Amino acid sequence: MSPNMTKASSFDEFTWYNLDLKLKYYYKNLTPYKISKEYQGEFPNKKHLYLYGETPLDIYEKIATKWLLKPNDRFLELGSGIGRGGFFLSSFFYCRYVGVEWIERYTKFAQNLKKMHRLENVDFECRDMYEISFENFDWIYLFGSCLKDPEIEKLCDKFSK
Repeated sequence: MSPNMTKASSFDEFTWYNLDLKLKYYYKNLTPYKISKEYQGEFPNKKHLYLYGETPLDIYEKIATKWLLKPNDRFLELGSGIGRGGFFLSSFFYCRYVGVEWIERYTKFAQNLKKMHRLENVDFECRDMYEISFENFDWIYLFGSCLKDPEIEKLCDKFSK
């Protein structure tokens, strides 16, 4: 843990490591990359509709420390994947995290972990990111490596409104 990171209580650290182990175990054999490929197969006319790309945890930490993410800030992630970043941010920076993801399997498992650990400051929704209202969020994050330029432009138009 970096010296800039908010010092979480031992319960939060224990919860984080427990969640992370469960995520790794659950996705051990059927990786998020395979699940994304299956999801893509449901849309045969759209090549490379969705490729999985996971933001490394040190990037979340850099974002949170450099831009001073505060407890109770509302953080929206567009394309939250398996939810690892959301659990990390909410465990160590105490923000209110909402992850939006197209693949239902990811959001269902993340919601199950949330319920299992009785977490209130993290939520996951299986929705189209283009239909989300950006109001009421202090931070909006997108790891856009999996999107094509027209999709990113569509989001930029939405941001500007």
